[in-house]
Amino acid sequence: MPRRARWSGPRRCVAIDDPRDAATVLTLLIPRGRDPTARQIAAIEEIMRVVFGFDHDVNERLTHARFIASRAQNFAQAAGLFADLFNKRLTAEERPELIGIVEEIARIDGPSVIQTEEIDVLKRQVGLASVG
Repeated sequence: MPRRARWSGPRRCVAIDDPRDAATVLTLLIPRGRDPTARQIAAIEEIMRVVFGFDHDVNERLTHARFIASRAQNFAQAAGLFADLFNKRLTAEERPELIGIVEEIARIDGPSVIQTEEIDVLKRQVGLASVG
């Protein structure tokens, strides 16, 4: 059984075992102000269809990702929680793609200094940047 990223909310425990779903959550959490703009949502939906192959269940998966994102304290907490999943389930070629996807969404409204710092933390967590 694959290891699942988990965290508890007030009444529910949330589990994700597909790195594409975890990446979707991160794309929802990276925007400034935490609520994605209409342009960001459109870009996230396009990534879900084209890159992740979620042709028929984009709405369902996006709704689930929004729920999970609403339970996260912030991007850094979610990234830390998903790091193990990304490191175990993504190839060396897919990890830079993950960073590129998150950066693409951040660029729509920035990126801000905070977004850049959060993405740098994610890079370190998936082994793409040196610590320090």
